[in-house]
Amino acid sequence: MTRDQWAIFVEGGDDQTFVESLVEHLDLDLSGFEVKQIGGGVNRLPSAENNIQRRYDAGRKIAMILDADQDIAMRRQEVTKQIKDLSPPLSEEHVFLLPDNCRAGNLETLLEELAVSTHWAIFNCLDVYGTCLLQASESYLPPGGKGRVYAYCEALRVEPRDTKREYLNAGWWDLSAPVVEPLSPFLRSLST
Repeated sequence: MTRDQWAIFVEGGDDQTFVESLVEHLDLDLSGFEVKQIGGGVNRLPSAENNIQRRYDAGRKIAMILDADQDIAMRRQEVTKQIKDLSPPLSEEHVFLLPDNCRAGNLETLLEELAVSTHWAIFNCLDVYGTCLLQASESYLPPGGKGRVYAYCEALRVEPRDTKREYLNAGWWDLSAPVVEPLSPFLRSLST
């Protein structure tokens, strides 16, 4: 293993599958990247410390791609605190918060925006369904991010399970869409 190889830590299997697919789509050398799950959000970083340390000791540089969730400023503060407590401490420049490192959201926010435009009607129908549910009873919960992405896949009759989604299928996902910026440059910066 050489020093220029990266271990990218992500939250879960869906994130891992997506990042590996995007690395391949960007035609980056896959041998330079190892994508590993931490099994949850920022609060799981301390339990992943041994795994991070092993990758570092093996000569890997460390990067993270995590969800920003509802408040990106608060998430960035939490991540900054957590990565400074890790051994070795990680650089903030090697942490990316989904969907775009600038706003609240998560992988599902990005995926919904990467859906091929010819299939946006699926999300429009889900919006109508959600409105209908809330009109029927305020106690009903409209489908959220994961549910919406799952429904998108089911409507297209494609594998909905997150670790088996085929993000490289250009008929379903547009990995070249402008919204994937700045994640693409972030990954490219790790390959230089």
